[in-house]
Amino acid sequence: MKMNLRNSLIILGIMVLLLVVPSIVNATVSYTREIPSNDGSITLNLKGLTLDENTAYSYALTTKGAKPETWHTVTDFTNNTAKINLSASTKDIVNVLKVTDKGSLYIKNNSDDSYVVNALEVNLKLPYLQAGPYNKTNHDYNFASAYLYGSIGNNYIYTGANHTYTYVQKITDSTFIQKFLDVKNNNKNITSLESSLPAVPSNGYSTERVIEYKNENNDGLYIIWVKRSGDNCKDVYSAVIHDGLPEATTVSEYIKDANAPKVKEIKVISPNSGTYKTSQTVKIRVYFTEKITGTTVPTLKIKFGESAERDVTNGTIKDNYIEYSYNIQAGDNGQLTTVSLTGGTIKNATGIDAELSCPLISGNTIKANTEGITNNNTDNQDKNNDNTDKDDNKQDNNTDNKTDNKQDNTDNKDNSSSNNNQNSNNNANNSGKDDTVAGGKIPQTGATITLGALIVSILGIGIVAFKKYSNLRDI
Repeated sequence: MKMNLRNSLIILGIMVLLLVVPSIVNATVSYTREIPSNDGSITLNLKGLTLDENTAYSYALTTKGAKPETWHTVTDFTNNTAKINLSASTKDIVNVLKVTDKGSLYIKNNSDDSYVVNALEVNLKLPYLQAGPYNKTNHDYNFASAYLYGSIGNNYIYTGANHTYTYVQKITDSTFIQKFLDVKNNNKNITSLESSLPAVPSNGYSTERVIEYKNENNDGLYIIWVKRSGDNCKDVYSAVIHDGLPEATTVSEYIKDANAPKVKEIKVISPNSGTYKTSQTVKIRVYFTEKITGTTVPTLKIKFGESAERDVTNGTIKDNYIEYSYNIQAGDNGQLTTVSLTGGTIKNATGIDAELSCPLISGNTIKANTEGITNNNTDNQDKNNDNTDKDDNKQDNNTDNKTDNKQDNTDNKDNSSSNNNQNSNNNANNSGKDDTVAGGKIPQTGATITLGALIVSILGIGIVAFKKYSNLRDI
């Protein structure tokens, strides 16, 4: 009995080693991928290896769980790196590429057949980006002909036009568009965007294989997903990017909707309502609908009454507003009004350019160098104040009413009616919002949970068996 238990423990120990050793061998090995062509080949750039440059090595690719049978020479390697080309023109490699998205890579030392890499799981999934096939004459993409697929995997996924499907997706995700612009403006490889692609659509594909892009709908950035399926091979996806705005250089040119930050209001925050003299400072804030950034601020043009227009360029960006300061000049005389807001490089956190406008000024009522009685500012006040500004409005009204030259009640009623109508219109215009975002990632390879569970189970069985062995030994 003691001998049987001892043998069982030894067998369990060997099983654990067989499961753990491949993980230890591969523990520090990592890789990146390159797509050298559209034929379906994949180049793996491995690092973290321990190799001898004076020794010969070979590699093999299998489906998961299969034993390596055909070996190929590793020709490009250093002491800790290796470049492996999984060629779509090599029969045994193709037999793996066309049936699975997760393969097992082996590298062995030819001198003693020991494994340097043992069953390393590698990603063989094929939704990769490419540039064509775009017909500039017909303004379309033609996926109906076997010779015009332009899709990765052509070397082993040819299934005919009847097995080709398409799905057109407009991209409004500003983060992805910014990455695309980086590729576009710096002549980078389009396949570098693979990890940033939205999730591959699982349904909604059409049998339409000619995708037209005429002038009237060339209005943004699109991804054409091409799905091909056939007998005895996995589904293969390609992602073709269509740039409907080839001259565009900014995110906002691709996204022309409510995603752009807008001017909410322009407001005098100090001093209090009243008439002020030359050299006194007026502070004005331009509020936006969201937090903003920028390297240069817009020019705020203002004037007092019929005096000359003044350019204010000393704005400071603070959270969701820009604050300007202006010192009243000797030539300024009359009611402060806004004229225009132009220029600058104001964006939101995702890089969308702000839409500038110049609403009527609100907040404190400021006049410059005006003698005599100050009248209510009913000719140029923005009535689109938020509830948070009620206290400011009350203060403005009290100050103005005290200094008012007893205008008749009829004028006041007319002004009040006009104010309410303008307020309603402004509130209606500021209510729109579009939160459309397309996002997601292509699934990546990860550690297998099953292996860990199996190891824990085996260790548990070993502990139980050891306890029984100890109990029996004491008898």
